[in-house]
Amino acid sequence: MAVVKLPCRAYHGTTLERAERILADGAQGNDRDWEWLGWGFYLFQDAPYHAAEWAEFKSSGGKGLPAIIAATVNLDNCFDLIDIDVWEYAREFFNQFGSGLFGAGLVQDPIIIDNGEVTSSGYHYMDCRFMNALVTFLREDKKETLWSVRAAFLEGRAIFPESHLYDKAHVQIAALEPNLILADCSIMAV
Repeated sequence: MAVVKLPCRAYHGTTLERAERILADGAQGNDRDWEWLGWGFYLFQDAPYHAAEWAEFKSSGGKGLPAIIAATVNLDNCFDLIDIDVWEYAREFFNQFGSGLFGAGLVQDPIIIDNGEVTSSGYHYMDCRFMNALVTFLREDKKETLWSVRAAFLEGRAIFPESHLYDKAHVQIAALEPNLILADCSIMAV
């Protein structure tokens, strides 16, 4: 079944200086080994206030003025963990190759649930290694065209003790090929 994914608006929080450089030179993905969706250029889908909070964090301590890059994102060729069609494939990949992915000493920082608040250090080494391996396998062995990865992330404080609604939950996109999927980019002051 061919599925057409509609484009969405997404936001990247950063400093004004870096935002201007990204618009002038093009977006570049990062290669940090702790990003939970693997290497890529990260955006918050439909969440400008979440991106603004991240921009404030990135610019704190005199690192510059906070800013947001707003963009229209093409979700064609997305490994989309929002929908159910890829999950079985991800599990099968892990069952086949997972034991060889994680060397001794590689640990995932825990997700902590304390009094209705979900927190994480932000260091997701195992998720990063898994997603990078999966993307590489799909691109090189299966000859799949992948431009991005998208997933929901649960964090923050529950609205009430039994709630499954969290105030910092968000959808994030890791653009593997940022210059192929980003359009109509502009800078917004925070």
